[in-house]
Amino acid sequence: MLGEKFRELRKQQGISIIKVSEGITSASSLQRWENNKGEMSIEKVTNLLNRINIRPNEFLAKAGLTDLNIIEAKIRKAYQESDLKELEKIANSLLTAHDLQPKNQDLLIKAAIACNYYMDLSNKNLFPQNDALQL
Repeated sequence: MLGEKFRELRKQQGISIIKVSEGITSASSLQRWENNKGEMSIEKVTNLLNRINIRPNEFLAKAGLTDLNIIEAKIRKAYQESDLKELEKIANSLLTAHDLQPKNQDLLIKAAIACNYYMDLSNKNLFPQNDALQL
């Protein structure tokens, strides 16, 4: 979800995957993230956003993560349809978004809900188990 939006914004600016990833991550790692097949640390995401001159708040708005009612409906629909792939994608996007905006508790709550639904269906916990998570 976030990787796809990053790819779209990168391509709009005509920046190659090689150029944008240089010194931050490998092009193949970035490509996996852009295709929702890999993860990217928050530090790397922030650096990549800086490289394409997009602020984190602007990026989240462009990714549609500011309208939490829409996200809640997507979570509910994915859960009702037992769509593990979609729930995992939503949960990971919300967790990354919360890392970008740690004071936004709504993002954290929605991430927790998506993680909880995912765990209900898969018995796999996506929610971070560290003390660094900001509430």
